[in-house]
Amino acid sequence: QAKAEAARCMVCECLECVKKCAFMQHYQRYPRKYVREVYNNLSIAMGQHHANDMINTCALCGQCEAICPNGLDMREVFRAAREQMVDNKKMPPSAHEFALLDMDYSLSAASYLIAHEPGHTESAFLFFPGCQLPASEPELVKHLYDRLRLDHTGGVGLWLGCCGIMAQWGGERELFAKTAQRLRQDWEAMGGPQILSACPTCTATFEDQLQLPVTSIFELLADSPRTLAQPLDQDFILHHACGARHRPELKEDVRQVANASGIRLLADPVWDTEHPCCGYGGLLSYNDRALADEMTQEAARQLENTDHQPILTYCVNCRDRFLANGQEASLLLELLDHRSDQLSHRPPTFSERQENRSALKRALLEELWKITMEKEPELTLYLDEALEQKLEARHILKREIKQAIAQAELHQLKLLNPTNGHLTTSYRPGNVTFWVEYLPESDGFRLINAYTHRMQAVVSDHISEGRSQHE
Repeated sequence: QAKAEAARCMVCECLECVKKCAFMQHYQRYPRKYVREVYNNLSIAMGQHHANDMINTCALCGQCEAICPNGLDMREVFRAAREQMVDNKKMPPSAHEFALLDMDYSLSAASYLIAHEPGHTESAFLFFPGCQLPASEPELVKHLYDRLRLDHTGGVGLWLGCCGIMAQWGGERELFAKTAQRLRQDWEAMGGPQILSACPTCTATFEDQLQLPVTSIFELLADSPRTLAQPLDQDFILHHACGARHRPELKEDVRQVANASGIRLLADPVWDTEHPCCGYGGLLSYNDRALADEMTQEAARQLENTDHQPILTYCVNCRDRFLANGQEASLLLELLDHRSDQLSHRPPTFSERQENRSALKRALLEELWKITMEKEPELTLYLDEALEQKLEARHILKREIKQAIAQAELHQLKLLNPTNGHLTTSYRPGNVTFWVEYLPESDGFRLINAYTHRMQAVVSDHISEGRSQHE
């Protein structure tokens, strides 16, 4: 027993994980020091928690555990720290709120859908594309569902939503448990069909966390190969998703699908489970875009892509991360799609992601189930590219700006700048106050500027209420 306990004490000085992790390189620490700083940060009763940013920007990808000769998993250290911070109400409200609200939108009536195949009362299979594939490539989801219904009998239901992993990444154990319970109940109400997942992270979440029967769509494709519509005269470097890190069968299915379809793959770099993270995981891409970009660039470096070959991914988040960082990358499912000319092949903005999810649900209900989904009247918003980039960087959704303007126009809650005629209003739907500067333009409104803060503005008209200014 003494030997076993002594073996738990690691010197931790080989730094092999640091050499491959952009996160560890960024904060210039090594695991033993990270663990101590996390402990110290959690032990503070009063005072400033200096390690909050560090704790909340680990991608939770598991590469360090795969590299470490002693299996030290910093992912579990940081995830446990986030959970404790949430439980003790020490987690800053702004840390993961935007990502969790995006998850909430995926599970809201605007985007969420679970239904049997049209004309069926039961489902042998249930297609779950995940939350980000409908957000990035809604037309591809339509095409995949068409093919699944043609290839399989017994009914292929459709399940649009989110697996809830964002809640777990954010340390929100209670929220993740509630989400898991809801998903499990909805799955049971469908008769407990086999889930067909198009997302490696969703596949892992359903299998490991929710204990639901799930099959990767790539396993089905490996059993029924499909050739490309047109041959591709180029070689690809295969990038493995973090959700497949300890799933060799999924990686092999992907290789088989690519090879059978005629996609030429360069030899994988010498690794099995040590492949890098694209920078999306653990909510990193929401919390620190600059560090996420560093991780994406480090992943490209570890792919040994010295000849700048296009990267092949089977996770749409990975594809979008590489594209956003100037790397040529393609999603395996989009290359297999014979209607690929209808796909966007670009990383959408946060606003476009939500718009795509709701538009996909509305279109599928109308086309397949002949159900018209009521659409809220929307005002037209005009803005230039520079302002759009600012909104993206500051996590301001067009939907919230439109709501702010609609409220201002309906209730006349706006200020007029007499020098330029600009109108300004504030809107606080939750914990964040949105300030919007705008002008009426033709059939809509021109956005001049927008910003947010967490202070709450209280509007009071002392003059009309007959009170002095100092009351």
